[in-house]
Amino acid sequence: MAFSDVQTGLDAVRLARIAQNLTALEADLDFVIKLTAAQRSKMYSIGNSRFSFVEKALRFAKQFPNLLPGFRNLTNFVRISNDYSSLLPVFDRVKTLYEKLDDTVMQIGGNYIDYSLTFYDNAKAARDGDEPGTEVICKELGSHFVRKNGKEVLAEEPETETETVNENGKTNGGNVQVLIPGNEQQNS
Repeated sequence: MAFSDVQTGLDAVRLARIAQNLTALEADLDFVIKLTAAQRSKMYSIGNSRFSFVEKALRFAKQFPNLLPGFRNLTNFVRISNDYSSLLPVFDRVKTLYEKLDDTVMQIGGNYIDYSLTFYDNAKAARDGDEPGTEVICKELGSHFVRKNGKEVLAEEPETETETVNENGKTNGGNVQVLIPGNEQQNS
């Protein structure tokens, strides 16, 4: 991984402000729901091609409201359209922010590992030079490595049995990931 010295400048005051802003955002988004994998797998989603379909359907429903069955009404159709149109820019912005935050955390985490590996390599060299106290350091840090093809490599994090469900209701077989659904299509 290429080293990029990302510096957050986070201090206790800024972290508290971010936490407060996130709490306020969560309060403002008090209508959000959590779908189950089964619900997601049975639900249509609006992709680019379906967006023009729903816009046209609403336009025609406004001209011919009598074509809506009794359990559907034009008022709710318009409300759903407005809710979707209002929420989509917010979703896009949060998704973009999430992607940037994810990349930043990944880069900083990579830097953290890089510094740690450099320290470990230097501790091993110091141990080989009989530097006092380095044997304990090497033993502790070395417990996080495995041998692969005769080479010492940092062990992977243990996989968990928890399955992640993506935006299409499909599972990934056990790797834990956070997925933010985009405008992907399903039930095509």
